[in-house]
Amino acid sequence: MTTIIYHKGQLATDSQITDRDCRIGHTKKIHPFPGGYLAVAGYADTRPFIALFDEVDDPDSMPTHAELKAVTNRYAAIVVFEKPHARVFLVDAGYDDDDPKDKNVGVFEIMDDSTPIVVGSGGAWAQGALRAGASISEAIDIASEFDMATGGPVQEVTVFKSKATTPRK
Repeated sequence: MTTIIYHKGQLATDSQITDRDCRIGHTKKIHPFPGGYLAVAGYADTRPFIALFDEVDDPDSMPTHAELKAVTNRYAAIVVFEKPHARVFLVDAGYDDDDPKDKNVGVFEIMDDSTPIVVGSGGAWAQGALRAGASISEAIDIASEFDMATGGPVQEVTVFKSKATTPRK
């Protein structure tokens, strides 16, 4: 899969492509779209998923969970909107529609960015590294030491300054 982190206006991911237990290359995983940035990880071709954001310029025009799931059910993503005001969403398709334990699926708005949002196969290692004081790019590097599906040069973008997603009233 991969490792993606969003924290306080910063978005970062690794660049490695894997297929089962094989490292097969590197690719861009942070994709700009008209309203902000999308970082996506998945066990399938993510191009149809990314294409759904080609015309998205604000959170109200974001694809629905059903539209996202129609192109692949094996992905997780972090979507960060710059305009009209900062908003962050976690998108999780889950992996098994028939598994009653796999209930954390959907599109979830993150109302407070004081806690890092970490997704992907290297997420546990990255979260631990962040708790120990690593930056988000250092955390991805640390995750790559333990997770075969995380690796390569870290891609990082500053979406906005740290006042980011203060909770709305």
